[in-house]
Amino acid sequence: MSNDIQLQPVLKTAIAASESRFEGTALTYESEKVFAYDALTKNDKLAEVAMRNPETLKLAMYNAAAVGLTLNPARKFAYLITRKLNGAVRVILDISYKGLIEIAIKSGSIKSCSVTLLHEKDLESFQWIDDFTPPKLAPNPFTRNRGEIVGGYCQARLADGSFLLSAMTIEQILKRRDSSPAGNSQYSPWSNWYEEMCMKTIVKNAARFWPTNGVASFDEAQRVLNEDNGEGLTNEARKAVHTDSSVIDGEVVAQQPQPLEQQLSVLPAVPDAENVPEKVRNWVAKMVQAAVQRQAFDTVVGTFKERLSGEHLAYALDQLNREQPTTTAA
Repeated sequence: MSNDIQLQPVLKTAIAASESRFEGTALTYESEKVFAYDALTKNDKLAEVAMRNPETLKLAMYNAAAVGLTLNPARKFAYLITRKLNGAVRVILDISYKGLIEIAIKSGSIKSCSVTLLHEKDLESFQWIDDFTPPKLAPNPFTRNRGEIVGGYCQARLADGSFLLSAMTIEQILKRRDSSPAGNSQYSPWSNWYEEMCMKTIVKNAARFWPTNGVASFDEAQRVLNEDNGEGLTNEARKAVHTDSSVIDGEVVAQQPQPLEQQLSVLPAVPDAENVPEKVRNWVAKMVQAAVQRQAFDTVVGTFKERLSGEHLAYALDQLNREQPTTTAA
């Protein structure tokens, strides 16, 4: 094979070190080796960085095997790219939002998923309903001059056929970008793939609600993105987050968590159910049910705090507190 001849021995050795990691996976080492060779021979910058730091190429191949995503460029699930982290440029395995969705579908966590970005003009007709119902009048992707991106949402169909939606404003998306070590680097994918990175951020945020079904590959994909790829929160960002925040990018950031009882003590008195609008009661009931089914109490606390305030927030936290098995903090 011509690519085999062109590659330097040090690169072949780094890739070959991963061969045993592909055993027992749905991927074949020989195929992934070809895709890796192809990526290196077509990208001089990638090959140069891999030559200087072959250990990072080896780790990237390890990660490809661990998450079970092919490097086949036609699938657009994962890529070998360069990124500057901790002052050094290295090879990493970049996982696309399509790759994250692929892992979740394979694990049985979800049946399908779509990501939609909303622009300024879309808001003239778009109607958001709740986290469990597809919105009305979804934006037409073929409309021209839609204006700036104002946010987006992820819509997943679960195994039982129900929907689970998660929305983010552009401010929330950019806050995650700016809290990432790789977010503002000149090598950052945000520079050239802004829309793709917005979608990826929305999927990562939504995936906190998806059941894992005991499959480790999805957790490993999140770890690779947050830790190895520098897309998680920096230590400085963690310290700057207020103690009543819950989870960002899959990481618990609260330093001194407060029990729900303590949080309720500083809110208005919990109102009777009949004094809470039916729409709010129904939405709270669905969220509490989701928290119980997915053991996602902390995440739902954060959602309640984002969407509700005053008596309505007190009602929601009280309903959640009645169902959780142990004291849970935001």
